Amino acid sequence: MERQTELARLDDHLRDCLAGRSAVVVVTGAVASGKTELVHHFAAGVSRTGTRVLSAAASRAEREMPFGVMRQLFRHSRLAGARQRQVDELLDDGLRGSPLSAADIGDQLDARLPHQLGNVLLDLAAEEPLVIAVDDVHHADTASLRCLAYLVRRLRSARIMLLLTESPRIQVRHPEAYAELLHPSGIRRIRLAPLSRGGVRAVLEARLGEATAEQLATDCHRATGGVPLLVDALLDDNHGTDRPAGELVTGDAFDEAVLACLYRCEHRVLEIARAVAVAGGDIDPELVHQLLGIPPATATALSAATTAGLLDENGLCSPEVTRAVLAGMVPEERAALHGRVAELLHHKGAPATTVAPHLVETTTVSQPWTVTVLLEAADQALLDGDVERARRYLRTAERYCTSRSQRARVRAALARVEWRIDPATTIRHLPDLTEAAREGHLTGRQGLRLIHHLTWHGRVSEALDIIRHLKSTQARDDADLAAELFVARVWLSSFYPSLLPDLRRELGTTRRDRFTVARIRARLQGRTTLSAVLTGDFEQDTVRAAEQVLLGAGLDEHRLWPTVTALFTLVQAERLDTVDEWCRRLGGDPTPHRHPTALALLAAVRAEVAIRRGDLAQALELTREAFAAMSPESWGVLVGIPLATRLRAATLMGRFEEAAECLRVPVPQAMFDTPFGLCYLRARGQYHLATGNAESALVAFQLCGELLTRWQIDLPTLVPWRTDAARTCLRLGRQKLASRLIGEQLDRIGPRHKRLRGAALRTLAATTDTTRRPPVLWEAAQLLQDCGDQVELAHALTDLGVAHRVLGNHRHAELAVRSARTVAEQCRVELLRRSLNGTAESVLADPATMAAPLPGIATTRVLTSPPAAGTLAAPVGAEVAAPMSELSAAEQRVATLAAQGHTNREIASKLFLTVSTVEQHLTRIYRKLKVTRRRELSGRLRWGPAVSRAESTVPARAQ
Repeated sequence: MERQTELARLDDHLRDCLAGRSAVVVVTGAVASGKTELVHHFAAGVSRTGTRVLSAAASRAEREMPFGVMRQLFRHSRLAGARQRQVDELLDDGLRGSPLSAADIGDQLDARLPHQLGNVLLDLAAEEPLVIAVDDVHHADTASLRCLAYLVRRLRSARIMLLLTESPRIQVRHPEAYAELLHPSGIRRIRLAPLSRGGVRAVLEARLGEATAEQLATDCHRATGGVPLLVDALLDDNHGTDRPAGELVTGDAFDEAVLACLYRCEHRVLEIARAVAVAGGDIDPELVHQLLGIPPATATALSAATTAGLLDENGLCSPEVTRAVLAGMVPEERAALHGRVAELLHHKGAPATTVAPHLVETTTVSQPWTVTVLLEAADQALLDGDVERARRYLRTAERYCTSRSQRARVRAALARVEWRIDPATTIRHLPDLTEAAREGHLTGRQGLRLIHHLTWHGRVSEALDIIRHLKSTQARDDADLAAELFVARVWLSSFYPSLLPDLRRELGTTRRDRFTVARIRARLQGRTTLSAVLTGDFEQDTVRAAEQVLLGAGLDEHRLWPTVTALFTLVQAERLDTVDEWCRRLGGDPTPHRHPTALALLAAVRAEVAIRRGDLAQALELTREAFAAMSPESWGVLVGIPLATRLRAATLMGRFEEAAECLRVPVPQAMFDTPFGLCYLRARGQYHLATGNAESALVAFQLCGELLTRWQIDLPTLVPWRTDAARTCLRLGRQKLASRLIGEQLDRIGPRHKRLRGAALRTLAATTDTTRRPPVLWEAAQLLQDCGDQVELAHALTDLGVAHRVLGNHRHAELAVRSARTVAEQCRVELLRRSLNGTAESVLADPATMAAPLPGIATTRVLTSPPAAGTLAAPVGAEVAAPMSELSAAEQRVATLAAQGHTNREIASKLFLTVSTVEQHLTRIYRKLKVTRRRELSGRLRWGPAVSRAESTVPARAQ
């Protein structure tokens, strides 16, 4: 491929030869560039024309054998018997008379031998045209070079074409003889270039087909540099293999071809290639000189031509070639070379990130600087987001530690790195690191990270001990460390609220120190949002602070926790759309900081958003992702977050076996000292209530209240335990206790907490007289719809339908239950859907069956998505007395509201329809009732009395 031009030039020189004009043609190209194949192809064509061809191939192994090339030429000459014997005698005489050292043969060669052998060839050319082809002439022995040089000087009008191939060399073996043969005068050179991408594609297409060739051509050309031998080897590796479409496979054939090319080059090329493969990057002549003893000028002289296209001043041509070179080295040799490279680079002042990769690959370096270099390189790897590389450096550094202090520093750094991959792996380091911190072997920043790990895994007393130790030692002379320790106390208190009273006293002292406040204000911004979200005591300032934190959001080491806590803050503030957008943005971030711990925390946040929206299937899937990224042990005390979400979702969907599995997951005892434990206790109580164990459920909810009271943060926004306990009391028949609990809950929540207020109002309705329930439940449904809590909304609609049916308002009861059923069907919540199917058709048909307590209060059910348009019944404002059998149920609802004077947009809002759908309904209504405008509807409909007094009276608590 791509050799047609070169073949045409050879044909031209052959015609000159046949016309009596001799030619000396040298085909030049790198090793494995296709020179031999070109000559063989040309010679085969010449032979078919009847022209005599003499051929020989020189080799490195035979270049010390005198007349080796000439013997090959005459072996293929088809000489007559007498002349063949003459040539054999001449060659034998020359061999006997040659010195043992081929280096001296040039001076001692009998001048008659080249003359006599040359004349034999000239005599053959006189009889018929002669093509003499010598492959790899640079490996020819000196005697043969002298003979060929003699022939060149005698050619003139002889019908001889001398065709030679050579590969450029850094240093020629027999320079004088070689120069004499290839004197520039009269030499015609043909240079072979590597294959282009098009040439590579053509080679691939011949064996792999057009489509595959197009897919692989670019990668193949990059990997091989267009060297034909390597292209053929890649064909062997990829032909008939089971490989992904469009993916290039490099295997044994390619590796062997790379080594074959290097072995055919000069020995120094192979040495330099190995050194460059180990050292990486560009060729540094000075480094090569120090490693191999090769003069810098030799390394500088390297080019693609002298190295088979595999090596030039920029290094090896591709990563695939580098891998093949390294694979061809003995492991001990490779490790030793890495060690020498590491020492040389360090002495030259190379950056730690350049030296460290070589230290990882060797065990031969035992210098005092190795640990420092590896620690610096690990820090940089973390900044780059390459956690695995940082861990490799630190594990290597452990091997080189020679003191207790060094070992403590390395283990502290290793714990920092491993926490990002799997926090459970840091547990094994904690005892040694705690002891090292007490002995003063850790820096202040390392001590702060140790406090973080201890807090995460529930070792509160040890964390406090380290804080006190650092405060009394290093922090005395380090104002920044003192500020950081205060921030650590805030973070620790947020995890463990029992520490909050001490923190408040310390905060009172700190506020009087303006310099300390100035130092910690920026650091506290991301931490205080955590305190607010865990205690539930947040205002609009906290929300704004969380949004400010998210402006610099990220998943790297320093921004991860402020980002996660800001997201949880916005979840509590019902900014679910904002949280969802940030989670998508961070989850799709292509930067390398997406380590497992960060992704697991992000999945937990998204799961909480999903369950608040009622998307239980998504919540379950996200908690599975969270536990796939980190095991329950790795979550430490934070395991309560995803575990509670998974338990609640499974319970509400009726997947009680999966919920029971959540309860069997071991959790640390220290978790129950944190707000995360409250979330878990609440979810466990909901499971017990749903499975008929109301007493156990009440114990769980009351324990939540006791812990909040003990921690002095009994706020309803984090865990609405009073609402849960009130519902449980209703199940147990404790009506008075339920009324008291729900009253306290409503007193404690403000109007902006729509989710909590809506759930509380629904529970309140169950504690009031039946006649007073519909307005309360309607208000609850509106609040729950506004905040997007589809779980409570579905139950509120169900309860509203039950209340209407008990009061005899069958039409409104049916509309409410149908709305709830539609939501349940869309959300695929089987328990609620089956219950509603029975309620709408059979239970509602018999009002006597509805005298029992509200079923939605007695059990816990959930919906997974917003209700469909048109599913939520309008409030009871009037009843249609005129028969409207010609209208569908949906059209009746739209007609009722339109007759009352509501605009299309208002109707759409109340019935959860689009304006376009309302317009379509009205078009059909006008046609069926034979009216042309909205005001005519009231004339067609006869209205009965407005809502009854019982329905319009709202309990004072709800007001």
